[in-house]
Amino acid sequence: MTIDPDAPWQVNALLVVLVLVAVPVLGWLLNRPLNRKVERVAADARTAAEQTANTHTINLRDDLDEKVLGLARTLSILADAQQAARDDVGGLHAEIRDARKDIAGIRDDARADRRAVTQVRADLNGFVRGREHALDELRDSIPTLVAQAMAQHVHDRTPPDTKETAP
Repeated sequence: MTIDPDAPWQVNALLVVLVLVAVPVLGWLLNRPLNRKVERVAADARTAAEQTANTHTINLRDDLDEKVLGLARTLSILADAQQAARDDVGGLHAEIRDARKDIAGIRDDARADRRAVTQVRADLNGFVRGREHALDELRDSIPTLVAQAMAQHVHDRTPPDTKETAP
């Protein structure tokens, strides 16, 4: 839009006034969505500022440093406790290993004892069988021994006159 020098001055003034009024109105209309966004960002910024405002006497950095030191102390205590637990578990593993060795030794001793008992039983059974055999032989010889004893006794009981006399 240009000003026409041949036009009456009122028309040119009207054009200037229209341009002066239209440009800000158009700017306002076009910037309304942007203005709403700016207002929302400003509100969010105010909310964030309220949430992060330091309302206590300790500086935020000092407060954080104190909390970090407390956490570091706690972590150190936990690490010491964890190491103590590891040591205890290691000791338990050693005790279990020793107990297993002891059990293995006891098992070996029990096996050796079972073998010895088996051998003693075999020896005893052999001895008993030997004695039973000897008793069987003696029992079998009893009739013969009795017969011999009877014969001897009969021979000793013969009358004296039938006995041979010695010169």
